[in-house]
Amino acid sequence: MKLTRKRRNSLLSAAFAVVFVMLALTPLLPEAEISTRLMLNVVGIDTADGTVRVTAQTMNGTSSETVHGEGLRIGDALEDIAVRYGREPELGHCGLLVFGYEVTADDTEFALMGLLGDAIVNAGCSVVCADGTAEEFVNSAVGLTSAAGDSIADFAGFADTSAAVSVPSALEVLQHLKSKSATAILPVFELAAKKGESGEGSSQNSGTDSTGVQQDGGSDKTEILPPRRAKVLGRETFEPDEQAVLGWMWISGRAEGGLVETRADLDGKEYIIQGSATDKSRGIKVRAEDGRVKAELKLEVRIKFIDRYIIIERAEGENVLRYLAEDLQNAFSATFKSQLEAFAALSPRSDVLGIGTLLYRESPRAYADWGGDMEKVDYTFDVKVTVF
Repeated sequence: MKLTRKRRNSLLSAAFAVVFVMLALTPLLPEAEISTRLMLNVVGIDTADGTVRVTAQTMNGTSSETVHGEGLRIGDALEDIAVRYGREPELGHCGLLVFGYEVTADDTEFALMGLLGDAIVNAGCSVVCADGTAEEFVNSAVGLTSAAGDSIADFAGFADTSAAVSVPSALEVLQHLKSKSATAILPVFELAAKKGESGEGSSQNSGTDSTGVQQDGGSDKTEILPPRRAKVLGRETFEPDEQAVLGWMWISGRAEGGLVETRADLDGKEYIIQGSATDKSRGIKVRAEDGRVKAELKLEVRIKFIDRYIIIERAEGENVLRYLAEDLQNAFSATFKSQLEAFAALSPRSDVLGIGTLLYRESPRAYADWGGDMEKVDYTFDVKVTVF
């Protein structure tokens, strides 16, 4: 029997109505999945005796808690978490990976290969190193940052964008370890226990140099110290001195600026001058020449005065202000150059500047002729500072 147009429309409307009713009565799949997932925001990774131990921060409603798991590989440790807590770990929103201080370059590369290779964690996830074990850091920092309504990942993100600290992503670290230079650098985050008055729940520090809150209702306080240290993972694993770390900060593409201090001789009297570095421009150029590699480090920075009153006090007379500004620019330039030199001096231990990778991209044949001998690298430094 041939259906009329009106009859067909009626049947289609009835079919759509049935479908809508069935959908309304069926639980949505994402909601069902969430109830079986353990959302991990921060993951700490330690290795010892061939075992990987994971300590992770997870959100439970408005509270923040830690979960633990261990295994031969990172995937085994995450599976152990699933068995222990009855939920499948979900790292899609993980913002920070914390490696223990004793973790080696090979351990780091192996763990990141497992996490990124299987798309378990986002490639843009930040990576840092703890001063001690990652387990101790995550356990302590969870209570600290949750009291402020944030996560440890939020603190690391603030450090990367506002505190002149270069916090690399998981993909960046893995790329550096797998490159011709085979060297990655991680900022070292450390916690400090601080005694405070009983009953108080906020830090006694003024300013933004650290964050502190009371733990466990007692008088002990824990604070995350401003990251001023770094760990090199490469041919050697070591921690550079403060001057070299500052040089790394200035030549790094991620760190945009920050506080810089220099000593300036103004009219025969030495002053300690502080400034805020802004509008940073940096770069490294390499070329092969006579069996050696020539590496030029360029840094251009604008310095905004903090101690302006010193200049005002000293600027008595015509053209004095201009001469003092030139002296200060020379002083800041010398400071930046010495810090870059300190960082470049680490190259024989490990290719911290990525010279091998840069030369290979420029000329694979020149890289092969050079052979990777970091003793055959000559450095020049082009530093320009404008004080305003």
